[in-house]
Amino acid sequence: MSLNVLGNVLLRQGDFIAARRLLEEDVALQRQIGDRFLLAYSLAALGQLATAERHYTEARAALRESLRLRQDTGDRTGIAESLDSIAALAAAESHPERAIQLAGAAASIREGIGARLAPMGRTILARWLVPLREDHGEEATNVAWEAGRAMSVDRAVQLALAATEAPATGSNRPPSHAGQQGTLLSLREQEVAALLGHGLTNRQIAVRLVITERTVGAHIGHILDKLGFNSRHQVGAWASDHGLLD
Repeated sequence: MSLNVLGNVLLRQGDFIAARRLLEEDVALQRQIGDRFLLAYSLAALGQLATAERHYTEARAALRESLRLRQDTGDRTGIAESLDSIAALAAAESHPERAIQLAGAAASIREGIGARLAPMGRTILARWLVPLREDHGEEATNVAWEAGRAMSVDRAVQLALAATEAPATGSNRPPSHAGQQGTLLSLREQEVAALLGHGLTNRQIAVRLVITERTVGAHIGHILDKLGFNSRHQVGAWASDHGLLD
């Protein structure tokens, strides 16, 4: 059983700690191998996990990258799954109309290719859509759903990417860190962050920098604390955004 599959099983069972460990390992592995298809699925699962844990900054980064990979590879089934996952995130972040439209667009894509929503997907959809329908109102929900169904795939992807853009406020990163991240990390911590962005494991980083794994772990802990992140995946995305991977 692959790390991706096992991680999804653990996610369905609610074992978030074990699921996170396996999914992060698989993301690092797929980055090294260069399998964009499997990387997209691992990132999608990691994004779903982060949404469930209310780590919305991480969820946006993972789901955005996954959707872009699926768009590039023309994976319509995967795009529909990404739209549903981003819809759940939008619902969690109190954007009901956007969430309903994305879910409607996902349903339309699946209908067009003859695909069915997986059991876990149905569970996630029902978990947020039923109470949202009650709060948002039956008529308004139906209007938003049909608007989503009428969207082209490209328009739906654009809406989903907009939903995963970092908000000006309200992220789960401490406000005091805003505008200071580029200077918070030491040179060594920036090196570690860059290697995380390249998908290296702690052991590989230790070998590359000629330090111990324990020291690598300490550096990662300091980086997470300074940047206000929850996972090494967020650090990797941050390193990419700040040009450390060049």
